[in-house]
Amino acid sequence: MGAQKSKVLIDLKEEDLEGLIEQTHFSEKEIKAMYKRYWAYCSPDATLNKEQFCSMFSGTGDKGRAIVDHIFRTTDRDDNLSLDFSEFLTTISVILRGTEVQKMMWVFHLFDENDDGTIEIEEIEHILEGCDKKVDSTEVAALFSEMDKNNDGKIDINEFTAGCRKNNILLKNVGLY
Repeated sequence: MGAQKSKVLIDLKEEDLEGLIEQTHFSEKEIKAMYKRYWAYCSPDATLNKEQFCSMFSGTGDKGRAIVDHIFRTTDRDDNLSLDFSEFLTTISVILRGTEVQKMMWVFHLFDENDDGTIEIEEIEHILEGCDKKVDSTEVAALFSEMDKNNDGKIDINEFTAGCRKNNILLKNVGLY
C-alpha cells in the first residue's frame, strides 16, 4: 500500500503576503485567516484541484456544481487544473470587495467559456443554466441583442461592460448584485 502524504501547514512567505495585500482588498489578518481555511481543503502541495474546490461549497446540488465548475475555470488563470492560494484569494477579493469594473471583468471571463475574448449567446444561456436561474430565453436574446452593438453575434469586453452598466441582470444572476 502506498503511503499517504501528510500535510503540514506551510506559512505564507512575507513577500507573498505583501503581494496579496497589494493585489487584493484584504488586510494581513484577513489573508492569514483565509489561508488557514484554504489549507483545510488543499493538497499537500498547497493547491486545490476541482474536486477540492467544489467541496468548499457543500450543499450544492448538480446545478450548483455546474456553476462552481465555471468559477473554478475562471479562477484557474494559468490553466493548470489547480488553484494556488493567490488565484483563489484574488477571485474571492473581486467577488466580495472588488470594484464594479473588476466584477464586470470577472463575470465577462466567467461567461466567456471558450476563452476567445468574446461571449456568444449560447455561453450566456449555459452559465445561467449552471446558476439554476430561470431566465426567459427571449429576455436573454433581447439583452444579448442590446449588448451586441456591432451585430457580429458576439459580445466583446467593451460591449459587455457598457451593457452591464445599463442592465445588470447578468451580474445579478451570478450573485454579484
